[in-house]
Amino acid sequence: MIFAFLLFGVLLAMRQVFTLGANLAGADRLVTMSAISLVNSLPISYGEQISGVKGVQEVAGEAWVGGYFQYPRKPIFAMAVQAKNYLDIHAEYLLPAAQKQAWFADKRGVIVDASLAKQYGWRLGQQLPLRSNI
Repeated sequence: MIFAFLLFGVLLAMRQVFTLGANLAGADRLVTMSAISLVNSLPISYGEQISGVKGVQEVAGEAWVGGYFQYPRKPIFAMAVQAKNYLDIHAEYLLPAAQKQAWFADKRGVIVDASLAKQYGWRLGQQLPLRSNI
């Protein structure tokens, strides 16, 4: 009986692992990345090649930067992105028009989830001392 429950739990976990990417990306979004690791980015020139593939509507680059706040033991999931069309591709990120324009205008600008901003007491327009080990 214990083995049956253990097997059931492992199989449910495996199912979740194999479907996680589809749930995060959405049915109409394809994420491509280096086969080596998340840290290694694809060359920028690949963006042009990918945009030439039939059915591809938009391409936006992003790179994981291993961000942290104050101490390396306070990691924050941080991505450097090509702002130009990133929000068009990621429609789930809803920003007021003024904030969107401010983000486009400032290359050092960041988009922060409301719960993370509340956790650290960050305010709109504040400079954030984020660092990276990369």
